[in-house]
Amino acid sequence: MRNGSRGDLFRFPGMPDVTWQFTNIGTDRLAAAVAHANEGY
Repeated sequence: MRNGSRGDLFRFPGMPDVTWQFTNIGTDRLAAAVAHANEGY
């Protein structure tokens, strides 16, 4: 995540039709995120 945000959107250059929504589920001790594909977002 950027600058400590709780979530963000991302598109891979090779898959421009799919937007990935990332949600930060990490803690101060553990880095973790969940990603969901949103086609046509």
